[in-house]
Amino acid sequence: MYRKCEVCKNDDVEVLYNLKFKLMEHIKLPDNYDIVFCPVCGFVYADTKATQDDYDIFYRDNNIYENDPSQSDIAKYDMIFNELSKHWDKEDSILEIGFASGSLLKMFEKNGYTKLFGLDPSKECVDKLNSVSITTIQGNILSKNVGKFKNIVLSHVLEHILDVEGALNSIYSMLEEDGTVYIEVPDMMQYIENNTLPFNFFDIEHINHYNQSSLSTLMFVHSFDVLSSGTKKWDIGDNKFYPATWVLCKKRNNPKLKVRDYIKTYVDTCLERKYPEIEDLVKSQEEIIVWGTGSLTQRLYSMANLSECNILNYVDNSKIKIGTSFNNRVVLNPNDIASGDIPILILSVYGTGEIIEQIKEMGLSNPVISLRCI
Repeated sequence: MYRKCEVCKNDDVEVLYNLKFKLMEHIKLPDNYDIVFCPVCGFVYADTKATQDDYDIFYRDNNIYENDPSQSDIAKYDMIFNELSKHWDKEDSILEIGFASGSLLKMFEKNGYTKLFGLDPSKECVDKLNSVSITTIQGNILSKNVGKFKNIVLSHVLEHILDVEGALNSIYSMLEEDGTVYIEVPDMMQYIENNTLPFNFFDIEHINHYNQSSLSTLMFVHSFDVLSSGTKKWDIGDNKFYPATWVLCKKRNNPKLKVRDYIKTYVDTCLERKYPEIEDLVKSQEEIIVWGTGSLTQRLYSMANLSECNILNYVDNSKIKIGTSFNNRVVLNPNDIASGDIPILILSVYGTGEIIEQIKEMGLSNPVISLRCI
C-alpha cells in the first residue's frame, strides 16, 4: 500500500481493481494503480506509488486545460457562479485554485467582482488569462506565500491532488479568519447512471473519488465547518450528464481542533452542565411526577442524580411507551395524572413548551418544573 485513506487515515482498505494504462513516453507517472475502498468512511481512491511532486511536474508540463471552455464547461461554471454569488460579496477577494481557462473568474469579473486572483501550475494558463481585474500566479496548491483571501474556490481540482491533507492545510492558511472555501468534485454515487465509457471516471488524473458524505467528512476533520453541500449534474451533450458533489465551508477558528478533540470538548462541556432543579429535588425528597421517558431522562437518570429523586410516576405522550416499564414503574398516560400538589418535572429536549400547554389544557393544578438549561 502506498496511500492511507485521506479522509480517516485507515490503512485496512479493500482493493477493488488494478487499473492499467498505456501512457505516452514522456508521461512520468505509474502505468497502473489499485482502485481501493475504505470501509470506515467510504472514500475511494487510487493507491498509486506516484508522489505529489510527480503530479506537480505532470500538471506543470502537460497542461490540457488552457483551451477555450466547451458548452459543458460553461454550464458547469454557470451553476457554480449562481451558487457562490448568493454568498460572496463583490468586495470580497476571491482566489480560484486551478483556474484552467479562467472562465469562472471571468464570470465573476463580468458581474462586478474586482478582487480576483488565480493560481495555476501551468504557465500557459497564467499567460493566457490577461485581465486588468484578475491577478494570476503560477504555482500549485502547496505553494507558499500566495497570500490571504476571503474566499477560495476549487472547481474539479481536489480529485487530482495526491497530498489531500497538505492541500487542505494550505487552503486553511490562505483563508482569512472568517473566510469560506467552495470545493466541487465528481460525485462517485452518480457514476453508474452517468457511465458513458468503461472506467470513464478513473484515469491517471482522477485519483480521489468522493460522495457528498465523504467530502463533508474530509472537510470537517481538516478544520472546516460545512455551511452547505449538495449534488448536481449538467448536460454534456448527446443526452449525457456529468455528475458532481460540492461543499461550501467556513474556516474553523481553532485549526488544531480535530474530530477527537472536538468531540472531547463537547463531552467536557456536557459534563460541566449543572441541573439545579434536579439537585433541589434530591435535597427536598418531595414526591414528583416525571413527564418524559426519552433519551434525556435516560441520560439524566445516572448523570444528574435523577435516580435519587423521589419519583412517584413516569408519564409519556408516546403510545409505544405507555404501559411499558421504566425504573420499575409503569409508564402512565398523561390522562392518568391526578390534579393536585405533586410537582411535574418535564424532561423533554424539544417539547417542553408544548407539554406546558398540554398541562394547562388538561386543567392540572400541579406545579410545573422544567430545566432552565433547555
